[in-house]
Amino acid sequence: MNTNYTPSQILIIRLSSLGDVLFTTPLIRVLKQQYPQSQIHVLTSTRYKELLQNNPHLNKVITLENNSGLSQTWSKGRQLRSDKYNVVIDLHGSLRSLLIRRAMKAFRVLTLRKFRLHRAILILCKRNLYPDDHGMALWMMDATKSLGIEDDGDGLDLFVNPEIEVQVKNRLTSEMGQGNIIAFAPGARHTTKRWLIEHWCDLAKTLISQSDVNILVLGSADEKSLGDEIIGAIGNRGWNAAGEFNLEETAAALNYCQLVISNDSGIMHIAAARKVPVVGIFGPTVRAFGFYPFRVPFRIVEKSLPCRPCSTKGSSLCPLGHFRCMRDITVDQVFQAYVDIAPPGILIRNS
Repeated sequence: MNTNYTPSQILIIRLSSLGDVLFTTPLIRVLKQQYPQSQIHVLTSTRYKELLQNNPHLNKVITLENNSGLSQTWSKGRQLRSDKYNVVIDLHGSLRSLLIRRAMKAFRVLTLRKFRLHRAILILCKRNLYPDDHGMALWMMDATKSLGIEDDGDGLDLFVNPEIEVQVKNRLTSEMGQGNIIAFAPGARHTTKRWLIEHWCDLAKTLISQSDVNILVLGSADEKSLGDEIIGAIGNRGWNAAGEFNLEETAAALNYCQLVISNDSGIMHIAAARKVPVVGIFGPTVRAFGFYPFRVPFRIVEKSLPCRPCSTKGSSLCPLGHFRCMRDITVDQVFQAYVDIAPPGILIRNS
């Protein structure tokens, strides 16, 4: 541990995406534990402010407008120069974060190792040269070893305003009544990361017939049609809340769910931050990239194929046209993963 240096002002830069912003929270927590007198600020995209705004370990959340150009990014860095940060921790590693650092005239900069070569070799040659099964949250923490930071063994953080939590609970009760809730997250930004909608519908029917549960569909307004199909398959045993909640409200809703079944998407990481067990469905991506549910009970359902992984973020079309990574994942496989980690209190019949 570094006992000779105590930074008074620390800035963490992570502009996107949803999961990556949440992966910064263990580092934020241990920084505050080790340097309780330090001011800890985070710079992120405006759309992700909700993920951090209630975090008691942060002194300030600074935002950069979504899709800001280079000139606006440079201006933001110049604005931050007056705060005189002792340490800047760049966990984004992009041209924009570099511009911010240069405009700030940051003196001491710590950066994230992004394993770009390892990633390229895994995608192009299908050889996994990553050093271990470490996970992105711990790689972010590794960036601060020179500050003496040590892992505390806890997971992600996402704090919700208690008033929001009560409002969401009342909404869930009004729409769904009482009972166990399983959340579905059938969407994803890129099409190849989405399990087939007919499989989601069949899974919903299987869960309803085999378990004492109701289905809550979560997602963006753009994913509302997916939820309509799923809820339409099971009648009054669920609610399509896609587009109904913002990020903080989604986190609050997950607090009342017994388990989440999700594509490799942001909601999977929100669930992990709320300490909810997760079944993750992975197609073009793989766990080795470091983006998996962090320190909660989870199962990853995936197919071993010679073409995987083909991407870190997914794409609009399967590069080979067959989309087997998602087509070949069966309802039975996902249901069995659910059975494996379903918490006590959920009746599972004939299993």
